[in-house]
Amino acid sequence: MRKDRLVITPSTTIPDAAKMMEQHGVVGLPVERDGVVTYSVTRHDLLRARIGLGVGMGIDP
Repeated sequence: MRKDRLVITPSTTIPDAAKMMEQHGVVGLPVERDGVVTYSVTRHDLLRARIGLGVGMGIDP
């Protein structure tokens, strides 16, 4: 279990989120907006967004 929080924001780019997942060996990240976790993204979500099957180029839905 981590002592520091590993979160991203809606403005985090897909490449940055993917890099963070790879560096920390995780397959999903919580997305925090205004200090509250509003949703999470997985590697699958990032892949779909990257190839144009899901959300746009940002994480924000």
